[in-house]
Amino acid sequence: MSGRGLQLAIDPALYEPIGRFIVNFGGLEAELDFFSWSLLSPNQRLAQIAFAGLPFIAKVQKFSALFREHVKDAAVVARMDELRIAMESMNEERNRLIHAGWGAGGRFRRREGSSSSQPS
Repeated sequence: MSGRGLQLAIDPALYEPIGRFIVNFGGLEAELDFFSWSLLSPNQRLAQIAFAGLPFIAKVQKFSALFREHVKDAAVVARMDELRIAMESMNEERNRLIHAGWGAGGRFRRREGSSSSQPS
């Protein structure tokens, strides 16, 4: 929509913290993948194939099941359940952030040089 001269209704000061959250979430997902592959198979390539294309929440669920299979200490499993709940919550926050209606609300501003602005 750049031809219409519309800008998103988001404060530019939010770009950095939003970006930081997204990058850190990606790091969390990479760590989750690595630990899942380690638990699943000594052949890391097979484990990568098994986890390929799964949404984050499915990876969390599968990791939790693998962890419970390998770890029998109830206190450690309970702590992992707390971490699982935190990861599920982070996933919900990430989805809200990514799928937010950043241009909603009629707060479009006219770009310099644009002949019109069309609020929603």
